[in-house]
Amino acid sequence: MYGTRIRTLLACLPLLAIACGDNSSPCDYTELADGTNDVTAEMTGFVLGDHTTHVCGQFDPAHFNSTIASADDDRYRVSVTGTTPILIDLLVGDGLDALTGVTIRFYDLAANATLLGQAHYDPSTADHDAFLLALPPGDYDLVVSADAPGEISAPITYRLRFAKMPACDEPKDATYAEKDDTGGANDTVAVDFTKDPSFTAMTSSKPETSGIGVTAGQTYLIEGALDDQPRSDQYLDRDTYEMSTDETTNELAVKLAWDGTASDVDYILFEADSMKPIVAANLSSDTGPELAMFAVKPSTKYWLWVGGFEGSMATSYRATVCGNHFFY
Repeated sequence: MYGTRIRTLLACLPLLAIACGDNSSPCDYTELADGTNDVTAEMTGFVLGDHTTHVCGQFDPAHFNSTIASADDDRYRVSVTGTTPILIDLLVGDGLDALTGVTIRFYDLAANATLLGQAHYDPSTADHDAFLLALPPGDYDLVVSADAPGEISAPITYRLRFAKMPACDEPKDATYAEKDDTGGANDTVAVDFTKDPSFTAMTSSKPETSGIGVTAGQTYLIEGALDDQPRSDQYLDRDTYEMSTDETTNELAVKLAWDGTASDVDYILFEADSMKPIVAANLSSDTGPELAMFAVKPSTKYWLWVGGFEGSMATSYRATVCGNHFFY
């Protein structure tokens, strides 16, 4: 394991509009070896999970890899001290429109490294990215890739923040309870991951209007139940709820729990009236919970879709929704 920090660099990244002076820079480690770190990891000395830390880097021209359609790859060595989920936020500076996205990967240190976790940032879904990392204690290589169809013409800065996940505890009382699932009235979306596209609008049903307007720092609870009757896709019963973010909320955490151990219950979040998911929490597990944290747009309507995977038994469930604000 490395120490918690080997240096504090005060140089600002100008394209991220980060102020210097009394507040200094938030960068606890700044990329040093772009010419070689696509293969050889830079030793950050970071131990993730014990306190908030930041990595600042830059995607540079003349590093395009056509095999994986990456304009530049930056590799950093980090350590994890526990399995508690770590919240990772990604903020990209000017020039993001030259990219199709950014992919973050975690590998073990074996000679033939195994990919252990991956997150992809789609700039059309939010102005930054957020996701949870849960890995056993150990050392890992973090690879940040600039997804692009070709070379970029100018450097693009980025910042990664590693922090403890904010609390998202289930409230005692429900904010909203499912009201009408007669004949699949709130199914809304058919989901089949064996097909392309995987998500199909069901025009005969619509989301229930929960009335939930998510405020940063507040927690909400949706309660519902799923039956075990077969449908035409990979899921049995599906329930969909419309909610919205207010102007303070640019991240959500959703934790889905259910009764018993005979069901595999998943959730997907869609921007309202869109079949493009923001996140799909669909682990193959009959114990739960399904937990994810992700970036969203403020003042925007979303659909929270909950479904029982084929083979599941009927069950009740509880979806805890927690609002958060990421300060740039």
